[in-house]
Amino acid sequence: MKKILVIEDNVEIAGLLRDVLVKEGYAVVLCYDGCQGTEFTHREKPDLIVLDLMMPAGGGFYVLEKIKLSIHTKKIPVVVLTA
Repeated sequence: MKKILVIEDNVEIAGLLRDVLVKEGYAVVLCYDGCQGTEFTHREKPDLIVLDLMMPAGGGFYVLEKIKLSIHTKKIPVVVLTA
């Protein structure tokens, strides 16, 4: 089963994304800030990341930079989500 990481500080939006993706057959992990999301990405290497840009504790641009600079995570696709 493919694992998708959703990094989103808004609990309602994160839950909605999780519900939709789970119905489509994906395993979904939620992280509510950038630091948590970056740590999870490096540890677990999800198949896809859905990333909010405007977050506390490491905004989306910071997270994206950290993911794409690492040889271990730079090939993980990232979908950017923002209001």
